[in-house]
Amino acid sequence: MEKLDIEILREGIEKLRLKLEKKEIERFKNYYCLLRDWNEKINLTGIKGWRDNVIYNFLDSISALSILKVNTNGENSKGIKIIDLGAGAGLPSIPIKILLEGADVHVVDSKNKKCCFLEKVIEKLGLKKIAIFNCRIEELAKKEQFRERYDFGLCRALGSVSFVAELGIPLIKVGGRLILYKGKNYYDDLKLSLKKIKILGAEVECVVKYNLPFTGLFHYLVILFKIKKSDEIYPRRYKTIKRGFIYGN
Repeated sequence: MEKLDIEILREGIEKLRLKLEKKEIERFKNYYCLLRDWNEKINLTGIKGWRDNVIYNFLDSISALSILKVNTNGENSKGIKIIDLGAGAGLPSIPIKILLEGADVHVVDSKNKKCCFLEKVIEKLGLKKIAIFNCRIEELAKKEQFRERYDFGLCRALGSVSFVAELGIPLIKVGGRLILYKGKNYYDDLKLSLKKIKILGAEVECVVKYNLPFTGLFHYLVILFKIKKSDEIYPRRYKTIKRGFIYGN
């Protein structure tokens, strides 16, 4: 049986200047075990083993938590609405939900098998105020009950800044933020996307550089701030977005 070294999780959380309760530790362990077992049946993550999942999946996902807390009066997360775009294995939404229990979290993915996995995670971990939507993001964004309703959007590995911006910004309310997880080569991607971001009613608020614990690697959070409502034509159809995003169209 694989031994799960809790200290790597605890120490990593502390490096991100966060705290971990006993219940949260158990939830991370259960989440990992489900992720490991289901990953043998469906492709959820290329990361293997407890240590690497803690570092490259859990801690990396949690890196945005400081942004969420700064903009939600610290520890009081009750009532804030978060949407995870193309969540796949539940990254970053599940690790964030474990530590931000009071938030209302919606998780979107178009793959039925991945949504089944996420439903099992919610059941096993006993998470409340979290819902899974098995649909395309651009379809959800056209529905009045979801459009411009969220305080925060999260996207970790879905595509270019321009592509994700068109899908995500229409879901964010004015005054809300879309947070994109990016690697070291984010700058050129972001530069190509500035026109699109403005058209969609947002602006680049800042880019947060952070050190991923135990790795020496630096990752980046691109924060887009919604300043006005998005035109109703956005988001366009998936194929249209993919065909034109390189040129900022």
